[in-house]
Amino acid sequence: MDKLGRLNHLDSIIAGITVLNLPFVIWMLKPFFDSLPKEIEEAAEMDGLTPFGVFWKITIPPLAAPAIFTVSLFSFITGWVDLLFGMSFLQLQKPCHLPLDYYKCKLVIRFTGVH
Repeated sequence: MDKLGRLNHLDSIIAGITVLNLPFVIWMLKPFFDSLPKEIEEAAEMDGLTPFGVFWKITIPPLAAPAIFTVSLFSFITGWVDLLFGMSFLQLQKPCHLPLDYYKCKLVIRFTGVH
């Protein structure tokens, strides 16, 4: 990230966590989309929707919204608690990454005895 000029930038953490979580998201959502009944999509195509219209109007809102919400929640929690990225890419002294700041605060309390 230093060669790209993105060291000490929050978007480097966001990009890294997104790249790490993408296989998990695909692994969780592919079987779900494969299990959706094809008859619903075929009926929507017979009613005149394009394949993209079927996906955007029929598949996503009513059928896949709970799965997408669940996978998004798991992915967010994984990224929230991933401390290694914050310690690797953010080398600033000012607070800017909440889990990293919490970790630093716990270390100060633990080693200094301040409560």
